[in-house]
Amino acid sequence: MDRVKLTNAIGRELDYYRGATTGDITGRSKTRWKVDRDLEDAFAQMSGTVTDLKSALEALSKSGDLSKLDRLFNNAQTRTTTPGPLTITTTPENSTEGHTTPDYSRSRNTAHGRCRNEPNILGSGAFFAGPPMGRFSAYRGGFRPDIHFIVGDTRRGIRDTRRGILGHESRDRRTIADVSKAKQEELLRREPRDRVPDKPVPTPIYEAIIEWRPALAKHAPLMAIQQLILTSAKRDDSASPKRTCAGMPASDKILCAAFGFKRQVAWNDELNAGIFLELYQSRIDSDIEWSDWDSREGRARVILNHNTPDAIMDSYLDFALSPREQPDRTFLISGKKANSRDALGPEKRKRERVVEENKPRVDLPSTTVMMKRYLNSLDTVNVFTHGQHGVFCDDAIEEMVSAAREIPSEERRIQELRKVYGIRSFPKPLYAGCDRSPRLRADAHNQLMNLKTSLRKSLYVKGKDRELDLSKSHLASYIPTVRARGIETPQLNKYLQANLEDNTGLLAEGDLWMELACACDTEVLSDTDALRAAVKRLYSVPYGMKWSQVLHMIAKEYDKNGGSYPETHDVFDGLRSHPLVRELLQTRETLREIINQEGGLWDASGRFIPLSAWNETKAEGDRWRGLMSYINASYETEIVGEAFRVAKKERERDARTRFKIWLCQGDGFTIRVSSKASTGRQIKRLQDAVAEKAEELGVPTKLTVDWPA
Repeated sequence: MDRVKLTNAIGRELDYYRGATTGDITGRSKTRWKVDRDLEDAFAQMSGTVTDLKSALEALSKSGDLSKLDRLFNNAQTRTTTPGPLTITTTPENSTEGHTTPDYSRSRNTAHGRCRNEPNILGSGAFFAGPPMGRFSAYRGGFRPDIHFIVGDTRRGIRDTRRGILGHESRDRRTIADVSKAKQEELLRREPRDRVPDKPVPTPIYEAIIEWRPALAKHAPLMAIQQLILTSAKRDDSASPKRTCAGMPASDKILCAAFGFKRQVAWNDELNAGIFLELYQSRIDSDIEWSDWDSREGRARVILNHNTPDAIMDSYLDFALSPREQPDRTFLISGKKANSRDALGPEKRKRERVVEENKPRVDLPSTTVMMKRYLNSLDTVNVFTHGQHGVFCDDAIEEMVSAAREIPSEERRIQELRKVYGIRSFPKPLYAGCDRSPRLRADAHNQLMNLKTSLRKSLYVKGKDRELDLSKSHLASYIPTVRARGIETPQLNKYLQANLEDNTGLLAEGDLWMELACACDTEVLSDTDALRAAVKRLYSVPYGMKWSQVLHMIAKEYDKNGGSYPETHDVFDGLRSHPLVRELLQTRETLREIINQEGGLWDASGRFIPLSAWNETKAEGDRWRGLMSYINASYETEIVGEAFRVAKKERERDARTRFKIWLCQGDGFTIRVSSKASTGRQIKRLQDAVAEKAEELGVPTKLTVDWPA
């Protein structure tokens, strides 16, 4: 057992345990003890148990006595040398250096509750289009940590940290104290990268910000961070639904971009996102607090507390939710006036440039590139904003606003209204590639593809619009993924085929989701409709999600759809023992061993995708999950891509375009036909093309019409 790694793990757990006993916790539940995997592995090697670990930490937090831990270490069966005494260094409570146990009492701009680490296999929220997940959070997969592990990987005997510093010893993260005054001034003179939008706000709000902190007018990077705090609509999953902007993720990608750096360039310059936040803290807001990045889970920093005046925060929220645009506006970062009719023109052009220059970490397959070019080349005026015939005509926007205002949850209502008003300002959806997924994602300005389903469907015109998607494609794409490695899935094949045939003999009501819902304890989970909607979260199993997290997502979805979160996950025992689910979990373990042994897999287009592509985003034991997700999604993309090829040929065929695809939704899309009479023919063309490709790839799915139902 690596003694340094164990020491650091104990130090982290001690910080968390002290916080749990005092009520000030970051990343830990008050009611359920969660053991860090480094520490749990260490105790397993020492022939200890989780109970030993908890009691040892409890004693250590009270007395500082290391004897029990030292005794367990000395008794380790894997010990080859005589260990010395353990030395643990922990961060003092409420210090500004580690931010592990922040004081929540100073401002109402505070994120209360547990910061839950839930995996989002394809990423999440505003940045990704994956299988529908819960609301935005700084989940694993969405952001990269500054340092991958506490100690780091070993390469040729040298420890490697993610800020570009190599050495034979593990090193503490650099802080603002390690940066010279001259270097700090140099950083403040830099300009944000293009990926940081310069957002216009009403001039009175801008003037109030400058009056509060005049330095923000002089230093663009600090204003970029202030803009993030002021305008972000994203929240960590545990954030309190307040009108202020606490609990929002602050990814290292965005923080580095605020100071004009790409992440790797910043790390090579011995800088990190924490330093940038500390610089903001020292110059602008001494009360700002944030959680540290989670090195094992890959979870981004989250703003826990800040002291931006409530009047400014509330004024901006009123502006963001206003149905009318303000005529007198000023760009936050540049300070330039934005009063002309084309005030957003520069931002629109920059947006197009950023999307065009997008370069994912894993190169996009040619099918995804073709889909991206087709969608981004749609004409803004003729498709989206042409009088009363465009998708986003005035009546359509008003319809979306009305639907959004009916959402009962205040927090969700605010988020969706912000998306709607973003669409009003930037009506053309633009798409870029995900870093580690073959799918497309929406850019931050127009989040139509991530809009709440009821709002999105309020845009559709009866007789002209049709929403189509692949039937059970998340499960169906798993079949060729494992078959390529010699693994068969007879149960999955049988149940998917029965679903396609509406087989009531094998499936309850001829529906796969109803069949799986009936496998749960329906006496406790009595709301059948809510349960059917909830068990759809099982599609995350082929995407690598942990079973415990799958159950949590099902329970959470059941609660959201009208049921109540069950007291125990035992009500899902029947689900795990269902033949289909049991086969999924068993074959997934076999595939995991193959992935780890061979170091990668081939995707649907025949490209070898290396496991190392997830080195910087996932713990070593979880990288296979990201790769499995990628391969599974690649089959969906190739199949959906056939519909886009038909649409592309239709546009190139002659001047009379009979239909166009105007919205991409991962494993589905929305079309608009030019003539109601030809709707059936155009849908048949698309279904035939998709069926042929699905048969070629061995994926038992079909293209179905999801709207109108």
